[in-house]
Amino acid sequence: MNMYAIGRATKLCLLALTVGMSVTANEPALPQTANFPRGTPKFPSWPHLADWNGIWERGGDIVWDDSLPYIPGEPQAPPYNEQYMKEYQARREKMRAENLAGHARNLRGGDLYATMPAMMIMLFPMDIEINPREVVLMTSNGGAREIYTDGRLHPADALPSKKGHSIGHWEGKTLIVDTCCFKDDTRFPGGGAHSDAMHITERLWSPDGHSLKDAIAVEDPKAFTKPWTTVKTYYRRPDWEQVEYDPEENTRDFPGAGGPQAAPGAQAAPGGAAHAVLRVQHDDDKPYAGRDAGSLQKATAFAVGNLAWETVKIVNVERSSSTLKWVGLTRSARWGCTAAPDATKAYCENALAPMAASAPVAPVKAATDGPLVRNRLSVDGRDRSYYYYVSSKADKKGFNFIVYALHDNGQTAEEFAENSGWKKVAEKNGFVVVFPEAAESSWAANSGGEDRYLKAVYDDASTHMQLPAAGAVAQNFGPPRGGADAAGGGAPPREGAGPAGAGGRDREGANAEGEGNNRRDDGRPPRVMTWFPFQYLTGVGAGGRVAQEFAIDYPGVYAAVATLNATPFNAQYANGNEPAQGYFQQMRMKNAPPVWKQLKKDVPVAVWLFNSHQPSAAETKLADYWKHVDRVSNDGSETTLAGFSTVTYKNSANAAQQVRVSTIPTSSKPDEAMASAIWSDFFSHVARWTSSPNGDLGTLLTQAEVNDSFDVRPITVDGKPYKYYLKRPSSYEKGKSLPLVIAAHGHGYPAWLYLSQIKMHEVGEKEGFLTAYLEGPGPGWEFKSPDGADAQFVQKVIADAEQAYGADPGRIYMQGFSLGSGLSYMMGITHPRLFAAVSPNSGIGPMSKEVEARVADVKAQSDFRIPMMMVYGNVDSGGSVDGKIPAQGVIRGAFDEIKAYNHSTAPDRTELFDSDNSEPYEVLLPGGKLVRGAADKRYPKGRFEIYQYTSADPKPLNLFSFVWVEDMAHGGDPRQAQLEWDYFKQWRRNADGSLSYTGH
Repeated sequence: MNMYAIGRATKLCLLALTVGMSVTANEPALPQTANFPRGTPKFPSWPHLADWNGIWERGGDIVWDDSLPYIPGEPQAPPYNEQYMKEYQARREKMRAENLAGHARNLRGGDLYATMPAMMIMLFPMDIEINPREVVLMTSNGGAREIYTDGRLHPADALPSKKGHSIGHWEGKTLIVDTCCFKDDTRFPGGGAHSDAMHITERLWSPDGHSLKDAIAVEDPKAFTKPWTTVKTYYRRPDWEQVEYDPEENTRDFPGAGGPQAAPGAQAAPGGAAHAVLRVQHDDDKPYAGRDAGSLQKATAFAVGNLAWETVKIVNVERSSSTLKWVGLTRSARWGCTAAPDATKAYCENALAPMAASAPVAPVKAATDGPLVRNRLSVDGRDRSYYYYVSSKADKKGFNFIVYALHDNGQTAEEFAENSGWKKVAEKNGFVVVFPEAAESSWAANSGGEDRYLKAVYDDASTHMQLPAAGAVAQNFGPPRGGADAAGGGAPPREGAGPAGAGGRDREGANAEGEGNNRRDDGRPPRVMTWFPFQYLTGVGAGGRVAQEFAIDYPGVYAAVATLNATPFNAQYANGNEPAQGYFQQMRMKNAPPVWKQLKKDVPVAVWLFNSHQPSAAETKLADYWKHVDRVSNDGSETTLAGFSTVTYKNSANAAQQVRVSTIPTSSKPDEAMASAIWSDFFSHVARWTSSPNGDLGTLLTQAEVNDSFDVRPITVDGKPYKYYLKRPSSYEKGKSLPLVIAAHGHGYPAWLYLSQIKMHEVGEKEGFLTAYLEGPGPGWEFKSPDGADAQFVQKVIADAEQAYGADPGRIYMQGFSLGSGLSYMMGITHPRLFAAVSPNSGIGPMSKEVEARVADVKAQSDFRIPMMMVYGNVDSGGSVDGKIPAQGVIRGAFDEIKAYNHSTAPDRTELFDSDNSEPYEVLLPGGKLVRGAADKRYPKGRFEIYQYTSADPKPLNLFSFVWVEDMAHGGDPRQAQLEWDYFKQWRRNADGSLSYTGH
């Protein structure tokens, strides 16, 4: 018997003893007969079993569904029927009252998380052991679960239990599990009950060997109105061991599992000594019982995270005119909290937190003021790390540019950060630079050997970098987040996508582009906001090779790559013949196959190749590869770019698609001059727009260039600074009245960046209209109030443009993207006299009661109409998992609202769609006339499905057009601005508020 077998036998003996003691302590042990079908039990063979043995840690928060907005202290309730919901709400009120009175719940032994399905939320790390007969899941709190895979059925005489009875079978490397036979006296997290009819099905699979996913569906016909579904993610921890859970010390920290961290600048304990676990004595603190006690409990939970607000005891409340202070007590911490007088913007620190055994890396002595911060992560079972530097000029309310810079062999990431000049250039230009770190200062010496590590760094950095003012500290070993799950590649057969398969809840609260894991309004240190279009890669020597190999294998991740003396291994080029990943097709968690299917070698990447010698055959091969990818001319133009003699090969149709080759002196080394040239002359002028499955390269204006080429017009509203960027066409003549198109950006997407995506001003140059790009004091827009500051700002922009530029009052149009879409929609329906037409794009949320009331008032005064073109991507948030229009949800709500507003009576139909990704669900079949647009080689039938609705007037008018865009998530097709203008220009608003249609 080998050591593995001995260890497994020991674990199973302990499991049997644990289960036996549990039964003995609570009730008599009763027999239960295994129910095998006739014949010999069928065992899967060892080679066919998945290799999941070992310790796993949860990803995300201690909640049921990580895709929903995380609200600490507000448990996610199951889809209860009326009876069970009333009981649940009553129980919640009782729990709250007991906790305010200081009677905390007794969860000794973590019993709640030793039941199903709460066990799979994984409060505690889980040990998985697999053999042909069963899969055993064990946690440190005594929770153990057996999933029989030997062909047996559920027992005919099953004894109800807390974990139920689980049987499973293997479909390839995917485990299908069916669990029944539950006691009805256990609870869900948050206190919710279930009946004895609860039934659970699961699909477990590993997309990459490092992570494990569990798609769970809970059904309860007595308690639920529909299945309760989620997909949980766990991460392998190969170096961990289980530790005993002590109910008296229920906050024991597992290695790297989010335990106490050092305050900024704190040093590690001498010798790496482990910290002692503290207990908090609160006997001398009198509980605060004021009316806002619940608000302070929730504010504490928001600031701390992963904390049920009812368990917080509030004491020592102090108020002043400017601040509110209090202490929040838990069983293991004393949180000193400070907030605004209304308890918002809370920030809490644990006054009793010991120094962490693993403190932040001591800042390298730098030429810049900020520290180099180190984050850790686990990749393929190995603990790795990377460093990052955030400029003091980084955008605190908007998206930031991120450069990933790879050192050569023989260097450390810290040395390269100082010597390469990238840190100085980042500080000067206000961007963020990430320094991946080779293991033991040497990159993998095999083709593509670092690809998975670099992808994990990209995913982790997208959500784990803190702004300098936050006092960034090193993260413990944690899961890659962000794009990893969204990137796909690991979906199980028929992965559940919610009971309706529809990709939108009633409100698109997280529909701002890319902000899902970056926005923080909970008082915790703010993270660096990033978005897909603004990511770049550079490397030197072996680091350059690794960077080039990654770009070949993952071409849709970075907009541009610049390397020095990089020669990928020949084997890597074969990856170019593989299907491209299509990250943006899946960025909103959809599973619709793209119409436009690309190979990796068909996905353009802007490239600059530096060589400190005449290019070798290998380096020439690399340049030729990228020339093919970018479809550039064979004839390059020789010029000097930022001091470097360079040959540039360009694509005649897209200036962003280019390959540059520079030969520099042999003595040249990567320094600040080279980094500055790469940034200022290359990276800062190209973006990968999220307008197709793998993104489209496009040109980008810098903020300085925008300020020089646009009129920047400041406007003040209620003492707050607003501005707009006005672009006049070259045909503009003073005194000549021109149309005006107003454009509103999305969350965190400043006007100077958004204008390079939508390029409405370029259409304005061709068609002869003024373009105004809006920007406010915050990262987004408020569209709950038709008389709010943002609504007033739009009206002031119109008045200013009319006065200063002679904008035609009858030809004012507005479009908006994401949150800007909500603003344009609200302005159109509440202030119709201001606009001849509007076009909300990629994000419509149901309007507030205040907006609905204003619409009723407007319609009571006169039957105003507002021509509207609504544009939406089929794999954006509002679409279903299959890229269909859901029969219910945010899009349907907007349909019904605007059709009623404009008297469009064409009926829409619904039909049942048999999904490969979820249970069948209803989809909407628009009743408007279908016209196809934007046909090309990629979309021969036309990428735009335009549904035209006409009004029920004596002379029917196309007052509403809905544009459904194939293969588009949260972005905009380059032809979209022209499409909108072609709709806008047909309409004019007359002085009496009526409309004139000038189209043919």
